[in-house]
Amino acid sequence: MATQFGKKVPLGAIFFTSLGAALLVRGFWNPHRAVVKDGFATSCEGERCSPYTALEASEGAGPVYSVARGLVVRASAKTVFVIPNREAVVLEYRDLDQIMVREGQTIGAGQQIASSAKVLFAVFRIDRRDDGTVAYVPLSPSAWLAARGAALSAKKHAATAEGTNWCEGGRHLTMPEKVGQCNIKLPEPASVALLPISVTMG
Repeated sequence: MATQFGKKVPLGAIFFTSLGAALLVRGFWNPHRAVVKDGFATSCEGERCSPYTALEASEGAGPVYSVARGLVVRASAKTVFVIPNREAVVLEYRDLDQIMVREGQTIGAGQQIASSAKVLFAVFRIDRRDDGTVAYVPLSPSAWLAARGAALSAKKHAATAEGTNWCEGGRHLTMPEKVGQCNIKLPEPASVALLPISVTMG
């Protein structure tokens, strides 16, 4: 390929530069890497030892998104369970108004799965025991999201270190001690973390 100056530009360099730029944009820009589009936490995990974070839409019913690519293993009775492709966890969305996915469907990260004024969100690690039974260990949903570059709400809301909305702290969380006392575990670090996170006990 000739340029106006008579020098050749390798097509491979153009292709790989374009591919790298596209992957960079996709990695850093995804408008729906959140549970809800615009909502706030009415209670965080650990409140009354619950593994759920309770979210409420800012204005009426709003979209609820999948925060990971995976398989819908249940979509009924106001509840959606998603198993991500690359991790042995179950994502639970509860108290949904209108479900938009079906059991057995493969969904992408950022795909709308429901519309709801409220949602309870939880993450459970799947542990297979020696006797063949399966246990579901509750993980901190806010820490799990932060470690994977996702959030509770796409629209940011101010958080305090103490109180009901500490889980909206984004990538720097200060967890109340009661969360650990309730047997809610911290998740494993994500395989790819583009930005640093910190989760500390208050």
